[in-house]
Amino acid sequence: PTDWVVNCTNAWAPRVSPSLGGMQLPIAPVKRFLYHLDPGDSVIPLDVLPTLPMTIYGMGRRLGAHTRPDGRHLILAGTSHTPPEAAFEDEDQDRVPEPFDHRRGVDNFGFELLADAALYAPSLVGSAGVFATTCGYYGMTPDAVPLIGFDTHVPNLLHAAGFSGHGVMHAPVTSLLVERLVTGEASNGQVRLPSPFESHTLELAAFDPCRDFSQSTAESAVL
Repeated sequence: PTDWVVNCTNAWAPRVSPSLGGMQLPIAPVKRFLYHLDPGDSVIPLDVLPTLPMTIYGMGRRLGAHTRPDGRHLILAGTSHTPPEAAFEDEDQDRVPEPFDHRRGVDNFGFELLADAALYAPSLVGSAGVFATTCGYYGMTPDAVPLIGFDTHVPNLLHAAGFSGHGVMHAPVTSLLVERLVTGEASNGQVRLPSPFESHTLELAAFDPCRDFSQSTAESAVL
């Protein structure tokens, strides 16, 4: 027996919840892809590369092409608009389909992203070679806002999943919300933030797993 169970398994959360007797979660596993670039020292000195910010190259075709540094390389990513894979197997998260594999030549999604980025940074992209493609699943909710709250069927089951690509960024505040919920420190559906934001609170209703998604405002550009 245990006092609390926190379901923070992201794309696997809709499977974990019913296995514990919990509610059905509106989370869809959607595959996203990363393309690893080697821009070359002649374009970006190696001591400068790690200091580059995440850069979004316009939203022209709504691909959301963007790069960010990763050690001695750049990561290129975008919004691939692939359908959910509700019946995925564990090994599928690392499987790159042909239309997204850089080894296929120029006829793949990675080179579409490169073409978009080239409109804004031709010297960078013109010298950058794609040397690897990796992938994984986003746990997407209907409004791209995570589910953080108690299960409707199991009182000591708490969900923190469906971050829709923002899991790393939201991790610090999510741990705070989960802690406050478990310890009973949420007051009137509000959680007070720590210093230096102690004058502000977060309303838990925005993350309620049972919220009315028809009334939610979906995020228009999830990178």
